[in-house]
Amino acid sequence: SRLFMTDKVSDNLIRNFHADSGDDMRDENIHVLGLGGAELNGNAENQIRQAQVYKNFGIAFHKVDKASIKGIALGPTEGWGMGLEDTSDIFVESIRFQQDGSTNNQDGVHVCGPGSRICISNIIGTVADDAIAIDAGAGTEDYRGSARGSGGHLENIVVNNVSVKNLQSGAVI
Repeated sequence: SRLFMTDKVSDNLIRNFHADSGDDMRDENIHVLGLGGAELNGNAENQIRQAQVYKNFGIAFHKVDKASIKGIALGPTEGWGMGLEDTSDIFVESIRFQQDGSTNNQDGVHVCGPGSRICISNIIGTVADDAIAIDAGAGTEDYRGSARGSGGHLENIVVNNVSVKNLQSGAVI
């Protein structure tokens, strides 16, 4: 299957229900499983960057527990491919990033604190900034508007088997 974002939607391809709520409610048991070459294409060059950059991530999980994202091709997205913030027990595996450099900050996976027990493995493809960013300090003061919350401690994070081409000046991890 292939999901293609139409021009000027300027939003996430996938976002959990309570991501934007001001309450303390959390979402759990969300599983995105790509079978048979599933592709999520954010049509990056035809989107408009929002003041809160997190609205342009491909997949945005905020306040999520017990989730997995596996077996998909993702990109190009207008912002980060995946933004995972205030999450726990998350498994990201077998992702092929297809970022094209048409917009800024086309990270692969960007983890913002707080968070724990996060495993990221078997990442391939092309990114146009950081392949895997682990950012405990991102928060509301972040000038990019990239995080929803105030940031926090990150612990028990495993990253393995990452092999990407980077089109811009980011880091692998």
